[in-house]
Amino acid sequence: MKNLKENSAIAVADEKEAMELFEKVDKDTIWHSCYTYELEAKSIEDTPLFMEQIREEMKMDGEVSDESIQENMQSLNLGLKVPFANGYVGYPLGDTAFGTLIQRAGYANSPALVALADKNQQKRMASSLKAEVLNHGLNCYTGTCLVMIRDEKVRAVLSDNYSPMAFSNLVPILKSGLQAQFREVYFARATVDHTLSSATFVIKDQEANSKFRAIFASNSSDTIYTSCKLVSSDVGASGANLYPCIVVGGRELMIGSCLSLTHKDGHTIANFAENVQKVFSLFKDASEKLEQMENTPVANPAGCLMRLAKQAGLSKKLSIEAGQELEGMYGDTTTQVDVYWYLQDVFAKMEPDIPSESRKIMLQENIARICFGDMESYDLPFNWE
Repeated sequence: MKNLKENSAIAVADEKEAMELFEKVDKDTIWHSCYTYELEAKSIEDTPLFMEQIREEMKMDGEVSDESIQENMQSLNLGLKVPFANGYVGYPLGDTAFGTLIQRAGYANSPALVALADKNQQKRMASSLKAEVLNHGLNCYTGTCLVMIRDEKVRAVLSDNYSPMAFSNLVPILKSGLQAQFREVYFARATVDHTLSSATFVIKDQEANSKFRAIFASNSSDTIYTSCKLVSSDVGASGANLYPCIVVGGRELMIGSCLSLTHKDGHTIANFAENVQKVFSLFKDASEKLEQMENTPVANPAGCLMRLAKQAGLSKKLSIEAGQELEGMYGDTTTQVDVYWYLQDVFAKMEPDIPSESRKIMLQENIARICFGDMESYDLPFNWE
């Protein structure tokens, strides 16, 4: 039975249930090292009536269901034959695998290979031709790679210096590390999909929270707690990242920069534990930056907000509305904290329509990275055309 559906996330609010899910996903994951030139991409045409022929030509793993093959027929139309000791075994490519596969083949983000539909006068490349092009590239590399197989599909083809760290091992280390630095640490929620896993711990330490409550007092009357969010990816989308956050009225807002540890170059659980020990300093840096932002006026509230929103990838319509509202509400008393808060409001309005958890995290990360970087450079008049 599959742990995860193809394009949806599982959200869990119970710590025991979350850990059981993490452990099962990690246990059912296959990490297989092989030579890159031995991999063979194969076209899977959208022909369900020829399912048995497809299985035979691909030497498909017997655990792969018709459902998984049909999902692939509606998306990538590609499978991968992977060499094992007893011969080749075929799997459909999962949606997260294609970007890593073309990197291993030396094509980076080739538009012609990536396109899944006709667009801007460029026709979609036939899956049979994609497989042929990929195989030419894969055959040029004599080194090894790491193939990740989960839930009946290849989910990633990674470089040979990739060092996977099981999420079920990371979470307990984060919890114990936070408990050593803060009072009242509680598990809040977790999410898992095929791109990444996340776990959030709320910190109800009065001393840790008091500064943030004072900073945002004029923006919200809700009780504010700090929280630490762990995000990690087995498919190369991110490292093992620790984000300082605040929780306001049930919403989680990223503040400041994250501590990131790549799944590369021999990094281990011990390196992650060292990062966890720095979380207190991460919140200290965030509070100092927010105090600075609280005391920094913004001369062009609407322009600043819209420039930041465009850079972060937020909705144009909602950002223009928010810019006008911000300017009307605060006028020449607007501070950088006010701009940050309104950007978070734009994100909150977008959130119900954002299709994936990984996309939500990326947008939140963009907002935090830009706002806690050089917001002054965005403080200019702006018309979003």
